[in-house]
Amino acid sequence: MDKYLLSDSHEWSGHWWLPSAPDDRVAGVLSFEPDDGLTLRLIGGWSIDYEEPTESVIVTANRMPQAPLIHGVSRGELITLADVFFTKMERFRVGHRGPADSTIAHAETALVGCHLDDADSTVFEGAIATIENMSSWSRLSGMRSEVGRDDDGRRTSGITNVQVGPLVAEIGDVTATLFHMLWLPQSEFTRWGTRESLRETASLQITSGQPRSLAGWTEELRSAGDLISLCGLTACGLLSIRLLLPATPERYREGDPRASVRNEVYVVQKRITQPNPTASALEARHFVVTLDDFDFETLMQRWFEVRETFSAARGMILGLKYVPGGYVETQLIAAVAAAESMHRALAPASPIDDDKYRRLRKLLVDATPPELVTWVRDRLPRNEPSLKDRLLDLARRPGEFMSTLVPDAEKWARAARTSRDQLAHTGETKAQSVEQMAAVSEVTAAVVALNLLFELGAPIDALAEALSAQPDLRIACDFGQENFSSETG
Repeated sequence: MDKYLLSDSHEWSGHWWLPSAPDDRVAGVLSFEPDDGLTLRLIGGWSIDYEEPTESVIVTANRMPQAPLIHGVSRGELITLADVFFTKMERFRVGHRGPADSTIAHAETALVGCHLDDADSTVFEGAIATIENMSSWSRLSGMRSEVGRDDDGRRTSGITNVQVGPLVAEIGDVTATLFHMLWLPQSEFTRWGTRESLRETASLQITSGQPRSLAGWTEELRSAGDLISLCGLTACGLLSIRLLLPATPERYREGDPRASVRNEVYVVQKRITQPNPTASALEARHFVVTLDDFDFETLMQRWFEVRETFSAARGMILGLKYVPGGYVETQLIAAVAAAESMHRALAPASPIDDDKYRRLRKLLVDATPPELVTWVRDRLPRNEPSLKDRLLDLARRPGEFMSTLVPDAEKWARAARTSRDQLAHTGETKAQSVEQMAAVSEVTAAVVALNLLFELGAPIDALAEALSAQPDLRIACDFGQENFSSETG
């Protein structure tokens, strides 16, 4: 079972010090709240000279000092705090210039299980994440329920759990492994009665022959969360993050199986998408695609390509899921920008031959009065598709089924272009109501998501079926039918 879930509160009492002064230890308590992040409260503090900051402390003008790292130990566990900033240093004695009597600091990340000398150290061989909805998305489970009758006709029932084998994908020097963990039955005795329970959890491990830093692996795991979020069009948070340090055989006797096991380090940090492990999982029908639609290795190989090629579009479109709500204008700008970015990454052909374009541009410049040449050059369009053409192409690329979402692609493309241009250039959209802008935003976001899944290799039948089965896409289709069909005004 994951020891430090990012959805839970945690607390570590111990001693803390700056890496450059390991003997100057201060007692205190580190706490983590999913909403607030990490807070370190010290009974005392360190002498920090604002005029001559040390290598462990950075002082910015008119700000409290910052410490790149703080080391600690709590109940025998080594802890590294990274990206630390102090928010309160109190001295209770007037004129006292020694260590603070009380200190409060906050950190972006806590690494429980190791001491790092540099947050950017490339010492981790891999990472493991437990991601919301991964179990239901994987469509793999060893749990089976049985109901029947014995030889005497009495009703019988039971639940069995068989370990599911891992799925492995090789992508260059990276190995991705989807594995399931199961726990022995647990008994709970209450005044109400007795309950026996089983538990199974899916996690993803990614390792590489080239060690990476904390930031490198957390970005890798965030990308894995993006994959599940894209497949379900629902924000899926990371429930836990573990980094893998090399095995330490020197710590064990010869033949001890632990000698070859990598050491796990838990990462504790506030996440934009706060996970909720007790909430109901997405049902299979609420995913656009699951592992029923893909071979795991093929999927991971394609995802590594798609996530890089369409990085900006992926971030913008999933950002609408990770940070929902807000102004419809912001959502519209993000959705249309994601569409433009994705189409640009597809590297479409130029509208006209490059040589013809250069000759045409030269003719226009030569015919322009000298004092207006710069003005004309700045306003000549580049030899690339217009925003409207980009949108039209995206509305048609996945297949004919897209007409369910965008019945009249020309009408939708004009509305999206007009709304984006007015917001970007004038700051207002006089021609459209809030409801119409919401329609543009929802339909455009759905178009981009379907194109990303199409690039991922999702089956056309699965994408077409999702337009009526997946809740978010069904809503987008309603917007499209009501606002962008030839029958509407």
